[in-house]
Amino acid sequence: MQSKLSIAVIFAATMAVAGLLTFDLSAIRGFEKEYRLRLWEKCRFDGDCAYIGGDYQNARLKYQEAVDHAAHLEKNSFRQGVSLANLASACAGGGDLAGAQAHYRQALNALERVNYPPGAAVERQLLAEDLIFTLNRLGEVLIKLNASGTTVAFFNRSLSMAEALSASNKASRDDRTISKEMVEALTGLGTANFEVRKFRDARILYERALALANSTIVPESLARKVRVNLAVTLQETGDGRNLTGIIDSRAWQEATHNAEQAAAVGDYKRAENQYRIAVNALKKAGPEDIRTSETIDRLAEACYMNGHYDDAIELYKRALKVSSRFTRSYEKRDDIISRKLVSALFARCSYVDLESVLKDQLAKRQREFGISHSRCAEILGNLCLVYLRTGRPELAREIAPIAIEGLKNYKQPKVRHARALRDLSTFMSAEGNYEKSVELLETSKEILMVKPIEPRILNTRICDIDIAKNQRAMGELDLALKSVAATIKKLRSGPGSVVALSLEAEALKLEIEIQKEQKQAAQAARAEAELAKLGKTAPLFVDFWCDEPDKTRI
Repeated sequence: MQSKLSIAVIFAATMAVAGLLTFDLSAIRGFEKEYRLRLWEKCRFDGDCAYIGGDYQNARLKYQEAVDHAAHLEKNSFRQGVSLANLASACAGGGDLAGAQAHYRQALNALERVNYPPGAAVERQLLAEDLIFTLNRLGEVLIKLNASGTTVAFFNRSLSMAEALSASNKASRDDRTISKEMVEALTGLGTANFEVRKFRDARILYERALALANSTIVPESLARKVRVNLAVTLQETGDGRNLTGIIDSRAWQEATHNAEQAAAVGDYKRAENQYRIAVNALKKAGPEDIRTSETIDRLAEACYMNGHYDDAIELYKRALKVSSRFTRSYEKRDDIISRKLVSALFARCSYVDLESVLKDQLAKRQREFGISHSRCAEILGNLCLVYLRTGRPELAREIAPIAIEGLKNYKQPKVRHARALRDLSTFMSAEGNYEKSVELLETSKEILMVKPIEPRILNTRICDIDIAKNQRAMGELDLALKSVAATIKKLRSGPGSVVALSLEAEALKLEIEIQKEQKQAAQAARAEAELAKLGKTAPLFVDFWCDEPDKTRI
């Protein structure tokens, strides 16, 4: 009896230990999966940041890590397919077309093996969209590799999938992603036919693409590409009809290309000169040509970055007047140009015009969203600074709490929210609430650095200078001096635009003031000498905010 009892006890203990081991192993596997998933998300995010910033080599490394983590999570999964497509895009951006082709094919293979159940409608749609995207990108790479003949099948499949998806979505929503991919597929098919001298077929496909681009919302750069391709095709076929609004002059194309390259490396002086040439080249096309608004807008951006604020203001107003001739795809552009006009008016300290523009924007947004929406809150934040600058702090006090509360409601961080937070921080500083001001500035920086492209980086430096000013106001002179020194170092390591030089001058002025307060005469003299070297290249720092290019045309 005792031996049987002992055996039973040993058996029970063994089973208990086995159960614990099983639990521990399953828990460890769960932790590992969660850890891998977080690593995948981080690598993909880091890759996106590097890709947006044009650092394709670093983007490739990060996307490759994301591919490896996705493979450990699940073979031939949606995550793996998306990561491979991202890796291929980074290869293409860096000029490695062979690598891009290989990775797009791998991405296509992985995505084709994903099988969601019929009930997972959202997941199935996202999968279809990524398949269409990958097919189009692979087709474009094959065209660049002079393999037009093999690309037709990919574009045809992409087009049929996009048309089916568009038909299924028609009753529920206007899908801009699908419209864009359909235009790209038609354009790719047109190019493939053009390369083998089937000009008639190419013309039909380009005309279909242009009709779709004009009736839906697609990036302006894509619509421009279709117009250029159609114009070249019409020239090849000897079509002598009136091409106003379609054909692009060589002068405009060349000047626009040169200006874009100059702006990409921070040479805004050359960009401004080239955009002026591009605007002049469009005089015959007139305001009815939708390129006119886009080119004027880009010229205004270059003027702004060069400190030519009066020119920028007039150009933004002109761009708005021209774009108002168009509907649908230009509704968003009007909103974007209006915000850029606000930045230029701030920089010029034109507060009367600024208040009028902001109140007009607020009335529109309030009717559409309600006063508590973040879209209204951002405008209220801008108005706070206007009221402060025009000696009406009591009005700013009334709307500041509404603006701060409304800005908590944004679902996705936007640059315009960062601007409003910075404006509110200036008001808080004026009210003596320096801690709250720093808190708002730090939040503004977090939003800006989600996608660290050059205009956002410059805006981050503006926030850094403001933080140093608050630290100085709180008596934290050592901390303020350290902050401003770090900001100057960062500004000098980036592209030397006029705005960057102006920010450097403002930071040096702050550094000199702090050093004098700390009775550091030698250091102050050194900083004054550095400030003198900047000379007339740096305009007076006022209420800068660097607006980035219109994302509808990228």
